[in-house]
Amino acid sequence: KINKLKASGDWTVYVDQRQLDKDSTLGILSDSEAAGGGTDGRTWRVGAGYNVNKSFALNGTYYTGERGIGSGGTVVKRNRLMLDLGVKF
Repeated sequence: KINKLKASGDWTVYVDQRQLDKDSTLGILSDSEAAGGGTDGRTWRVGAGYNVNKSFALNGTYYTGERGIGSGGTVVKRNRLMLDLGVKF
């Protein structure tokens, strides 16, 4: 992650990769955005954010991943785009 959104005109970008192996934890405890929740998946996350002013921020995050990477079965691909609008008051 580069930079933080604090003042007007601030920006941030981030990239990370998550992999949760089959049966490594309880599926209900995993992140639902990463490969759709559950275990046995790998996900890349790429995002950016911009502070329009000190009380209004825009964020976008793209997730791309796959489930079933260690099961020997069919691998299911998953893509998701999330756009967020943040307002402080």
